[in-house]
Amino acid sequence: MLDQKAMINLGNVKEKSLMEIINSERFTAMRTGFLNGVLVEEFCQHCSFTNRFRKQA
Repeated sequence: MLDQKAMINLGNVKEKSLMEIINSERFTAMRTGFLNGVLVEEFCQHCSFTNRFRKQA
């Protein structure tokens, strides 16, 4: 599991709609970062999982 301790809390669908969660500043920043190869969250910056998607020269 990548975030088995739930360190990155994006929201609770019992409290907010899914649209509110995916339109949140935190989610938007993470998504934009992933699309641009930038790890925004500190938790992600220490993870080696994204190395699987890097292109080899």
